Amino acid sequence: MNKWLQTTLLGFLFLGLTLFAYGFPVKLKPKPKVVPVNLGMFEGQTDVGPVHPAGTTQFDGGPKTYTLTGAGENMWMTKDAFHFVWKKVSGDVSLTADVRFPNPGGNAHRKAVLVIRQSLDADAVYADAALHGS
Repeated sequence: MNKWLQTTLLGFLFLGLTLFAYGFPVKLKPKPKVVPVNLGMFEGQTDVGPVHPAGTTQFDGGPKTYTLTGAGENMWMTKDAFHFVWKKVSGDVSLTADVRFPNPGGNAHRKAVLVIRQSLDADAVYADAALHGS
């Protein structure tokens, strides 16, 4: 093999490995196993707006209770940041629940809220009924 062809092939091989290394992660980590969460009557859950840590929803099918945890700044006006478990609906809708906080005390501004929202956008139009921690 002549010297030019050998150098050119090595150049292409190096370029290919460089593009591969920069185009894809070098360390491959296995994807975490996705465990489906039973949300009872709801279709999904999401954090609306910037929330840290991410919220969670647990459904207990025996007594048919939901336990939500979440963080965030608030949910009034256009400053939404909260965890939301939801179901898409249309037409005439009614929403009822018995709501309580499992632990007394805590942040006085925490709230459990029944909400009908136009979308999952952080500034969506909504109607609500809220139980505050205070």
